[in-house]
Amino acid sequence: ETCNGSGIAIKAENLSYQYDEHEQYVLRNLNFEVKAGEKVCFFGTQGSGKSTLLKLFTGAYPNYQGNILLNNYPLGNYDLHILRQEIGIYLGTADLFSGTLRDNLTLGDESITTELILKIAEQTGLLQFIRSSQNGINQHIDSLGKKLPRNTVNKILLTRALLTLPKLLLLEDCWSGLERVEQEVMINYLTGKDCKCTILAVTNDEEFASKCDKIILLNEGGIAAMGSFNEIKNTSVYKNMFKSLSL
Repeated sequence: ETCNGSGIAIKAENLSYQYDEHEQYVLRNLNFEVKAGEKVCFFGTQGSGKSTLLKLFTGAYPNYQGNILLNNYPLGNYDLHILRQEIGIYLGTADLFSGTLRDNLTLGDESITTELILKIAEQTGLLQFIRSSQNGINQHIDSLGKKLPRNTVNKILLTRALLTLPKLLLLEDCWSGLERVEQEVMINYLTGKDCKCTILAVTNDEEFASKCDKIILLNEGGIAAMGSFNEIKNTSVYKNMFKSLSL
């Protein structure tokens, strides 16, 4: 198995967040629960607060109001270093650096074996890129992934997120730029039985959403609707929102 044996249960209680105390709230009074191992998709238009919400779970923004519980334990009580070992993070803003592909994937964690790298690379579609170079995972990568196609960069970043064998996986539009066939392979893997970790994903991809356990629809920082994809897609708030996105 490439994801860990157990996911993390999550609870948000009256969760609110503002970047600056003089600014308006980006997130307002959110309440939701995610069971261990559930796959949850946050939908919403730009400015709905979904990316900020994802970042809160990384522990990067400690000054929120309300509470975030991971396995019934407040997020603020976790040692950030230990927490980061439990969480796989794929944010659209993540970068590559100048060094070998292995270094970019493992971020210096020498306990990660070549065997595991190749196993996960097969799931994310990165294996073909590894095999295309004589140096394999020891090939040199330029900083910020210069000279690499965006879809290859995406696969490297997703492989990096999965290599920690996370109990919680935070994803932000990780299949944008991939061809549809590649997207389907990745979506089927992440929502399949082999991936036991809890997933919180920010994406408006309906195919991924349809395979998730729960959809949370955010609108202007609040929860506009919550339920299965079939329940959500029939709501007027969803139809209006996605008319404007022309999806």
